[in-house]
Amino acid sequence: MAEQTHSQIVNFIWSICDLLRGPYKRNEYRKVILPLTVLRRFDCVLEPTKNEVLTTYEKLKDKPETILKNALFQITDVPFYNLSPLTFKKLLDDPNQLAANLEGYISGFSPAVREIFDHFAFGIQVAKMNDKNLLFNVIRKFCSEEIDLSPRAVDNMDMGGVFGNS
Repeated sequence: MAEQTHSQIVNFIWSICDLLRGPYKRNEYRKVILPLTVLRRFDCVLEPTKNEVLTTYEKLKDKPETILKNALFQITDVPFYNLSPLTFKKLLDDPNQLAANLEGYISGFSPAVREIFDHFAFGIQVAKMNDKNLLFNVIRKFCSEEIDLSPRAVDNMDMGGVFGNS
């Protein structure tokens, strides 16, 4: 990864940490930043195939799970998918239901991805950010054009190194 790009991502992450100051202690930032960075990356990876996945799901939803899963993996070209009609950016369209919609969006992912967010215990952080009136601004920041977490901008190897070197 070009140093400037790595620096841009690190600076972006720290700008989100600034939003968390107060309700979160410095050692708690990762409870929010890591899962949201992963979530945003997954969203960016799936964005180009989102409509095709939803259309295919509607056609195949009554088929056996293995057939459905294999068809969706072929479309996404990665071993995960999301069946929620929402995208990360669409979450912002309903600020009053943001926490519930975010939980629903995460629930729309394939089982392996849901397990990741269960492991993060991210629902606790969603509730905390919502209670502290941080959730909308944090999600909005992740949706900004400030940084591009798509595979065309940051490859998987470099994405994995962001937290190891920041």
